[in-house]
Amino acid sequence: MDGTVNRPLKEYGSGRMGVTRGGKPAITDYKVLGRRNDVTLLEIRPKTGKRHQIRVHLWSIGHPIMGDSLYGNPRPVGGAPRLMLHALSLDVETPVTGKLSVRAGPPAGF
Repeated sequence: MDGTVNRPLKEYGSGRMGVTRGGKPAITDYKVLGRRNDVTLLEIRPKTGKRHQIRVHLWSIGHPIMGDSLYGNPRPVGGAPRLMLHALSLDVETPVTGKLSVRAGPPAGF
């Protein structure tokens, strides 16, 4: 199942972010890559770049990220020893070289 979370985000005084009316627009696309037991592996493509956007969007639809100690319950989510969020690739435009692409496989234990 693939989908899009299109919910505005706002920063609160605690440094946490939340989905709320009047927040800044935030859009996150996701694609299910696989499932095992009660865990789902997703490919995430944020269309905007808000603080904690991926974490808050997934939490807001009832699917917090394993190991998240800020968003979800219980904390850390699923008892994972670390946040199970990894940037597999990053593409950016630079004024000097144009498009720059970086890839990094997931670390051991991911």
